[in-house]
Amino acid sequence: MKGLLLSLLISCVIFCDTTAQNSVTSTDGYVTITEVPEQGVLLKGQWKFHDGDDSLWASVAYDDAAWKKDSTHLRGSQFSGIGWFRMHLRFDSSLTETPLAVVLEQTGASEVYINGKLMCDLGLVSKNGKEEERYNPQGQPIPFNFKPGQDLLIAVRYSNHNWIRSYDDNGNKLPGFHVLLVNSGIFSYAIIEQTALVSIVSGFLFGFFIALGLAHLFIYFFYRNYRGNIYYFIFLALLSHYILFVYFTTSVHNMQMMDYYFIVTKTLFPFFFISMMALVYSFYKEKFPRFIKAMAVVALINGLFLLLNIPGAALLLFFVSVVCTIETLRSVIVAVIRKQKGSRFLAAGVLVFGLFILLVAVVSAATGGFFIHDSGMAGFILLMLCLLCVMSIPLSMSVYLAWNFALTSKDLGLKLREVEDLSAKTLEQEKEKQKILETQKEMLETQVHERTAEINQQKHIIEEKNKDITDSINYAKRIQDAFLPAKELKYRLFPDAFVLFQPRDIVSGDFYWFSEKNGTKLIAAVDCTGHGVPGAFMSMIGNAYLNEVVNEKGITEPGSILNELRARVIQSLRQTGSEGQSKDGMDIALLSFGAGDSSVRFSGANNPLWKCSMENGQWELTEFGANKRPIGYYLGQNLPFESHEVPLKKGDTLYIFTDGFADQFGGPKGKKLKYKQMKELLLSIQDKPMQEQETILSQTFNAWKGPLEQVDDVLVIGVRI
Repeated sequence: MKGLLLSLLISCVIFCDTTAQNSVTSTDGYVTITEVPEQGVLLKGQWKFHDGDDSLWASVAYDDAAWKKDSTHLRGSQFSGIGWFRMHLRFDSSLTETPLAVVLEQTGASEVYINGKLMCDLGLVSKNGKEEERYNPQGQPIPFNFKPGQDLLIAVRYSNHNWIRSYDDNGNKLPGFHVLLVNSGIFSYAIIEQTALVSIVSGFLFGFFIALGLAHLFIYFFYRNYRGNIYYFIFLALLSHYILFVYFTTSVHNMQMMDYYFIVTKTLFPFFFISMMALVYSFYKEKFPRFIKAMAVVALINGLFLLLNIPGAALLLFFVSVVCTIETLRSVIVAVIRKQKGSRFLAAGVLVFGLFILLVAVVSAATGGFFIHDSGMAGFILLMLCLLCVMSIPLSMSVYLAWNFALTSKDLGLKLREVEDLSAKTLEQEKEKQKILETQKEMLETQVHERTAEINQQKHIIEEKNKDITDSINYAKRIQDAFLPAKELKYRLFPDAFVLFQPRDIVSGDFYWFSEKNGTKLIAAVDCTGHGVPGAFMSMIGNAYLNEVVNEKGITEPGSILNELRARVIQSLRQTGSEGQSKDGMDIALLSFGAGDSSVRFSGANNPLWKCSMENGQWELTEFGANKRPIGYYLGQNLPFESHEVPLKKGDTLYIFTDGFADQFGGPKGKKLKYKQMKELLLSIQDKPMQEQETILSQTFNAWKGPLEQVDDVLVIGVRI
C-alpha cells in the first residue's frame, strides 16, 4: 500500500536490477553514461548536496567542489526542508541518436535544471512550508538534448517541509527523490502500458467487488435474520476502497491531497481485518465475543492517533491487523477440524492467500523486492497470481454464502413439502370435525332453546321478586321519611339552617332529628351502623329512643340524653360484649339551645361540632371534640358522655355531620375527600346564605364523586345564629 504502482517501474531498478549499473562509470567528479538499457539507469551515489537555497547553484559555472557527496535519499539531520543537488554527466558517442529523458520519483516539490536552464517544475518549491505544493510526477519524463563529448549538468532544487510527518505517520519514504535516466521513447510507451493495465485491473476489481457487495446488502435488507450478508458488504466495501486507492495513487499528482487520503485509508485499514473476522464469526458463532469490540476500540484509538499526529499509530495498526488475521485463521482452522458446514470453502480461500504470501516472501528474499514490471508472459502470470490472491478470500466467502443460501433454500423446500403434507392431513381432519360439529350443532341448538326458555322463566321470577323487594324498600322509605322531622318544624325551630341529606341507597342509616322541650330546642345528626335496610332499622330505633328520652322523660341535657340513649340501645339489642354478638350502635352529634343564643350545649359520640366565627376580620373554624365511643356496647361503657358549653355570638355558624361526606372517594386520583378539604370548603362559603351553602356542598360532593359509587350515606346540618 505504500508505493505507487507507476513508481514501481523506477523502484524495481533499485532492488532487482544489477546489470544496469555496469553502464555507469565515475571519474574526476563526472558520471559517464555508456549505455541506457530498457529499464533505464538509476543516477545515485555521485550527487553533490547543499542544504539551503541559492539561485546561483543552478549555473554551470558555479564551483561545487566543496559540496558534500551524497545520495538523493536524504536523512533528516542533513535536511532542513529545502536544498540543491548537482550531478555532472558525460555521454558516450553511441548514445547520439538515443532520445534521453530523466524521470523523478518524489513526494516533495522540485525544479529540474539542465546546464543552467529550467526544464520542468514538479510542484511549487518554497522555503515556506505553507506555500509549498508537493507533486508526484507519476513517471513523467523530462526530455533533454545533448551533444557527444559535451558535459551535462543536472541541478535539482528540492523542498519537502512535510517529510517528517509523511515518514512517521503515513509511512512515506524519507525526504529526497530518485532520478532515472531513460530512453524517452521506450519509457513513455511503458508508462502508457502500465497506466492502462492499472486502470483496467483496478476498474474491473472495483466494479466486481462493489456489485457483489451491493447484492449481499440487498439480500440483508430482505432477510435480516442472517447478519453475515451485512458483514460481507462491509468487507467488500473496504476492499473496494483499497483498490480505488491503488488507482488514485497512479493518477493523482497532488501530494497534499494524497496525504489526507492516505490517513483515511490507514484509519480504515484495521477495520478491513475486523470486518473479515466478524464475517467468519457470523458463519460459525451465534454470539460475538468481546474480543471484536476490543479490537474495534483499538482501531478507533489508532484513527485518533493518526488524526492527532500521536506516535504509536503504526504500531497499533500492525497490532490490530496481525491479531485479527491470526484470529480469523484460527477460527477457520477450528471450523475445518470440527467439520462445520462450508468450512472447506473458506479454508480454500485462506490456503490460496497463504501460499501466495509465501511465494511473495520467497521472491522478495531472493531478489530484494517484488514488483510487476515485466510485460512478457512472466509478468502476465505474476499478475494473474496477484489477482488470484486478492480475489481468493472474497470469492471463497461468496461461494460459501451462495452454498449456504442454496442449502437454506433446499431446507426450506423440504419444510414446505412437510407443511403441505401436514396441511393436507389437517384439512382432512378439519372436514371430519365439521361433520361432527354439524351433527352436534343440531343437538346444541335444541339444548340451547330449552335452556333459554328455562332461563327466561327464571328471569321473569327474579324480576318479579326484585320488584316486590324494591316496592317493599320504597314503602320502607316512606315510613322512614315519616319519622324524619317535617320541614315546618325545622324552619320554625331553626329558620336560618339547612339539612343536606343524601342516602346511599333507597333507605338510609343516617337520620336527622329536631325537637323542642320546655323552651329548649334540640338538633341531632345521627349515623347508625350500616346503611340500606339494616341501617334504616337502626335509624328507626334511634329516632324512637330520642323522642322517648326527650319528649316523654323531658331530658334536655345533651350528655344525659346520650347516656340514656346508650342504655336503651344496649338493652334492646341485648348486647353483653360476648364473642359473636352484634356490635351495632350509632354515632351522634347533639346540640341543645336554651333561652337566647349566647351559647349552646353540645355532646357527641364520635362525631364533633364545628363552629365558624368571624375573628379579627376573617373567618375561623373551631372544632369541639366528641367522646371517642359509640351509642352501643363499648369496653368503656360505664364512662358517661360529657356536655360542652359553646359560647356563641350573632353570625356564628354551627355544623354537625356524619362521616359520609369526608369519606367519599373521587377527584382526579380517586382518593378520599377528607375533613381538611371539607373545612376549607366551609370557610370559603361563609359569606353565602345557608340555602346556597347547601347547594354548593351538594354540587361539590357530586363533582368529587364523579362516576364512582357513593360509599356511605351523607348528612350535613348547618345552623346560623
